[in-house]
Amino acid sequence: VPYVDVCDDYCTATAAKTRFSNSQVPCIVSTGCWPGVSSLMAKQLIWKILQADKSLQPEDLTVNFSFYTAGSGGAGATLLVATFLILAEEALTIKDGRRRPVKAMKEYSTIDFGEVIGDKSVAHLNLLETASVHDVLGAGNVQALFGTSPAFWNTLLGLMAQLPSSLLSNEEMMSKLAVFSLPIVRAVDYFAGATNAMRCDVTSTRNPNLKATAIYGHENLEPCVGECVVAFCAAVLAGRVKPGVWFPEEAITSEEDVVSVLSLASCSAHTAIATGAGVDVNNGSVWG
Repeated sequence: VPYVDVCDDYCTATAAKTRFSNSQVPCIVSTGCWPGVSSLMAKQLIWKILQADKSLQPEDLTVNFSFYTAGSGGAGATLLVATFLILAEEALTIKDGRRRPVKAMKEYSTIDFGEVIGDKSVAHLNLLETASVHDVLGAGNVQALFGTSPAFWNTLLGLMAQLPSSLLSNEEMMSKLAVFSLPIVRAVDYFAGATNAMRCDVTSTRNPNLKATAIYGHENLEPCVGECVVAFCAAVLAGRVKPGVWFPEEAITSEEDVVSVLSLASCSAHTAIATGAGVDVNNGSVWG
């Protein structure tokens, strides 16, 4: 029976890939919106950059991920616990092919997520795409930034990231804290909504005239994740994924199949745009 999951922990996903590497059925780990669709956004943009300048190699490229979720995204305690646990970790970045950890949720940048969502503040977080896009696609520089709203949520996350990692990594304690915080979170969610957004920018210092960008936005995180998972399931059921255990960017191999998955994943997104400078990138070439 083919298998698809939404694991967002790199060590767990890698362990599964290693243990079941001889699988005789197609299996995709770490699907969904981010990770999942985000990695395919990066794959498509990397392809387009490399096609535009054939002297470039993947290690010459910089991939910047930015993610945004309003409030808790409507996921409540589950997302809170996961976020608390991630805050216990330093955020992985890739610089010139080397792994370099940085402090999570400390230095903020302002990122434009399109006309509907606008500018949001985001900071480093230890997200799976940073490692997988480097390991699988060979990108030489990768980082992943995350932000939420209202603004005081970002401030609170930044303060929590300063707590001892031994405290933040205590799943039982963080679960209790999440349950305790839930009434406040629900109240904030009522006003903040559950918007989810992803942005991927690919550039190269060797050719600064080239840039490719893709932005995705959805009004509600939970159906967004479901639709993105369905897109990967459709690829599996259509026989487009070979036997084995794969990350999304490994599983979906052809440019045509990448566009098909991205098109289905964005079926109810309010934002699905792609732009390029010196690169043949447009909405159709990324989102179908």
